[in-house]
Amino acid sequence: MNTAGATNKSANVIILSKDVDLTTKACLSETLDYMTWALTSVGENDIQPCYNASGNAVRACSLENGVAVWGDIDSIGCVDIQFLTLQEQVNDLKDGKRSTTVPIVAKDLARLTSLPPSGQHREGDLSTAINLLADISTIRQSEAIEDFTEVQSIVKTASNILAPENKELLNTLHTKQTSGSSNVMEIIGNYGRSVSSGLAVGQTSSTAAANIVLQVTKLIANDIPNGLQFPQKEYNISSWLKETENVINIDKQTLSSTYQENASVGISSVFYKTLDEVLPQQTAINSTETINTYILSLSFEPPINMTLDPPISLQFQHLIVNETIANRSCSFWDFDFPGLLGGAWSTEGCTVAISSTNLTVCHCKHITNFAVLMSYSSTTTAAIKEALGIITISGLSLSLGGLVITILCYILVWRYVKSDRAVILVNLCAALFVADVIFLAGVDQTESEIACKIIAGLLHYFFLAVFFFMLAEAVEIYIQVVYVFATRSRVRYLLPLGWGGPLIVVAISMGITETDGYSTKDYCWLAIANHVILAFIIPACVIILVNTVILIIVMRIMYRTEAMRKKEQKEKIKTGVRSLCIMMPILGISWILGVMAVNDNAIFLQFMFAIFNSLQGFFIFVFHCATSKPIRDGFKAKYRKHKHRKSSRQFLPSSAARIKSTSETEVSGKKHQRISSSSSKQSTKIQHDKGKSPPTKTHDRDDKRHSSSGYLSEDARGSIHEVSDIPVFMDPNVQADTITSRMIKPPILSNKISYQKQSTYLSSSVV
Repeated sequence: MNTAGATNKSANVIILSKDVDLTTKACLSETLDYMTWALTSVGENDIQPCYNASGNAVRACSLENGVAVWGDIDSIGCVDIQFLTLQEQVNDLKDGKRSTTVPIVAKDLARLTSLPPSGQHREGDLSTAINLLADISTIRQSEAIEDFTEVQSIVKTASNILAPENKELLNTLHTKQTSGSSNVMEIIGNYGRSVSSGLAVGQTSSTAAANIVLQVTKLIANDIPNGLQFPQKEYNISSWLKETENVINIDKQTLSSTYQENASVGISSVFYKTLDEVLPQQTAINSTETINTYILSLSFEPPINMTLDPPISLQFQHLIVNETIANRSCSFWDFDFPGLLGGAWSTEGCTVAISSTNLTVCHCKHITNFAVLMSYSSTTTAAIKEALGIITISGLSLSLGGLVITILCYILVWRYVKSDRAVILVNLCAALFVADVIFLAGVDQTESEIACKIIAGLLHYFFLAVFFFMLAEAVEIYIQVVYVFATRSRVRYLLPLGWGGPLIVVAISMGITETDGYSTKDYCWLAIANHVILAFIIPACVIILVNTVILIIVMRIMYRTEAMRKKEQKEKIKTGVRSLCIMMPILGISWILGVMAVNDNAIFLQFMFAIFNSLQGFFIFVFHCATSKPIRDGFKAKYRKHKHRKSSRQFLPSSAARIKSTSETEVSGKKHQRISSSSSKQSTKIQHDKGKSPPTKTHDRDDKRHSSSGYLSEDARGSIHEVSDIPVFMDPNVQADTITSRMIKPPILSNKISYQKQSTYLSSSVV
């Protein structure tokens, strides 16, 4: 056995056979960053003293693609001796020892965090500097600031740390769960409040550095007649901020409604130039948005934990002006966001008030650190969205026209088509019509927050009403099919379900959320970020599931009937497709496409969803009005009745003229004729009593051709028991008792026939 090599540590001796390839078992010795790394086996770490610093550096050896390779040097434990000295001094200050002062430590820290000649700090130096800032901020929470040169040193230190050159180091610190740029943002916010609390009422302080501007002021809460605006450009601010249009506006009512009368309030505002470059881009919804503005911060002293009313207004100037920006969101950094280290961007409590190519105005109901996040879309994505918008507007326009015609047709022939399902269908059309009108007119009216919330609430209610009436349609169809002899009207229960069910859901949702989430930055609709959208998705999905099950049951019963079994395959397919076309618009089955199209890559499904759902009202018109046999028969009956009345009016004037021109002799003759007629009627009555039928009027026969639901056959002279090739339970104008009267003649329903045979005969007559 031969020893191929060994490390300089006795605990890490590697013994290899003569024929083993060393590169698969260990990382070879090498010198990097003035440190010599010894031969180390795979899976082990080598530890070396830091070069020109205190502490140790660590390097891991791992196996990649069958070869042992060195990892990056972890130098977070390497700290310059000068930083360690400052750390000892700050520890003494925290313990009450007065070997130095905070302003002196702050000045030395600003000097040390300036970029070294090498152009980059060590990880350990940067991490120690952030910890020192945090310690000084903690000290100042209990001690007043007497020397304002300290404030300048602290702002300069933070500016040095947030320099773009430190981006990689800050990201590394964030990954290692130690500290990072988000820590600096939180520290400066806390320090700014301490500065504002030490000011006299009416005093303002402004401190500027290369990458940060801190402005603080102190005032009486109810003594700001014109409100407040930051930055106040008459004070010392950097040129990069003075040349921009970034502004924080505080309404005069905001502070007076938040604090007690005559209470003194310290206000701290911070403007970050480079924080957007070094801060992690992680968001609460894992989107691909990026920061496209400077980050603005606002804090009050004493702090508050309540909703601001009216909200603060923040105007952001975009860093990059790009026409392909598809989405803008007013966001704040939530330090306590669960599951994400250091926090994440969130939109809760913030809305987009106005947005243009180069500016975005946000309204926020709380104070913290703010920015505008944006996502960019390609030309293809923009074209797809434009096409979907055109399809939606065109489809909804057709649907509105179809719904109006459908409602008018049912009103005109209501006495002929009145039934439970007709009542449900008209209510469904009314709810869908109102929902489509509100959607077209107000879904993008986001200028007024209150109006937008009202529109979102109305859309939530009426679209849910559409779903509940589709559920009522499904229940009615199910009962007609499964319980074929159920004749009792159910509309007294289904109408309250259609209008009352959505009202309960919307009331509960608004009560829990306090209308927060009833609008988004782009649309007056339910927000996704705070899960308000679930108040629509959950009931809609449940109804879609129930309606789908009912549709399957109905189609299964239809195909099991004797009439369908006797049909050829081609006729079966034709009947099935036609039945689906009739039922799907009123059951909302096409909304399944919406569930499947949530993925942005499912472009085909998105187009299918836009087409079928925007045309839902048009499909209802086509299959339940334009091609509806009861509607056609109703208009035919109405026309015959109108024609009969017209002919009667033409006959009456000529008769009156003849009567007027008769002589007294003719009158006397008519009296004699009436006496004879009376005798004739008595004779007729006697004959009728003996078993002979009296004569009937033509229009009486016409009226008696109506079924119990008002259904008229295609031919007024034909039988009312006519059966079409579409199941009658799909006809919205035919009730269960009418179905029985149309498909089962009285002689068949004798007492000797069992219920099973009756059901079999009924099913065979369905198609």
